[in-house]
Amino acid sequence: MITKKMTLILSLFALSLTFLAACDDDEKKTETTVAQCTDDADNDGDGLVDCEDPGCETACASLDADDDGVPDHLDKCPGHDDGEDADNDSIPDGCDICANGQDLVDNDEDGVPDDCDLCEGHDDAQDADEDGVPDGCDLCPGYDDANDSDNDGVADECDVCPEGDDLVDTDGDEIPDDCDDCPLTEECNVCYEACYYIEQECGYPNACAASGFDCTTEDDFCESACMLDASCSAIASLISQNPDPALSTCINECDPNNACTTCVGANCQAAFAACTNSTTCTAFLECSDACVDDPGCVDTCATTHASTETTNLQNCTCANCADECVHLCGAPN
Repeated sequence: MITKKMTLILSLFALSLTFLAACDDDEKKTETTVAQCTDDADNDGDGLVDCEDPGCETACASLDADDDGVPDHLDKCPGHDDGEDADNDSIPDGCDICANGQDLVDNDEDGVPDDCDLCEGHDDAQDADEDGVPDGCDLCPGYDDANDSDNDGVADECDVCPEGDDLVDTDGDEIPDDCDDCPLTEECNVCYEACYYIEQECGYPNACAASGFDCTTEDDFCESACMLDASCSAIASLISQNPDPALSTCINECDPNNACTTCVGANCQAAFAACTNSTTCTAFLECSDACVDDPGCVDTCATTHASTETTNLQNCTCANCADECVHLCGAPN
């Protein structure tokens, strides 16, 4: 038997169900306030938190701490004006790694954009001697590259040419031009090598100067290559009655006037040897070497550098080698 009390309880229970049903209308709560949209919580249960939620668009747009017109959640460079980008690399100036170049291009992946890379192709952060020059481009490892008295980019401790620019080496012989007797051509270096070979290894001191060799010009490059390829005995034969035919042919092909030298060596050995030991006569040889087809010029050289050795060599040359030494003696009668 249902009593009035039971009827009342059932009625209250039914009423509460009706009330609850009326509140559960499947409408979710929304995130609309700044507090809700920035509390790192998913207040509306849609799986999106903070400013990722479309419902937070208006609230989040109102937050702009640096007042640059870009909401905080979209700000590329907080604390700076995102609209200032002098190099147009899409990175605002306030956060730009490479102020005068493209921040987004870093081919060696060392964290430094190419346009500001100190050592392209290497890691700028690797600097064992802490001199500010990355190891991959350090010209003087272990020393401070800033200690550079001649300002050539090479630290004093590693400077090959202290009074010149170590980085300029035209002929690629690892001797900087400013300290290189032959800065422009490899042939010049060959010439000096030939002179060293003849004078030091073959034992004929002052031979290059005596024969008028000048390694700073192109005149003797060809002949020096012939000498460097010859044996010391072949070189010695040039001042004998029987000069080495291969070496004679080589040097005569370089310059027809070389036939004169070969002839003098074969017929005037004593006079030539005496000349090589006389600074005055050696000066005559150097002077007359520049007299191309001009016997008068040779006479002037002989007068300027007069000596017994000079006269003896000149007389012997023109008596025995007039045909070969037309440029020194004039055409034979």
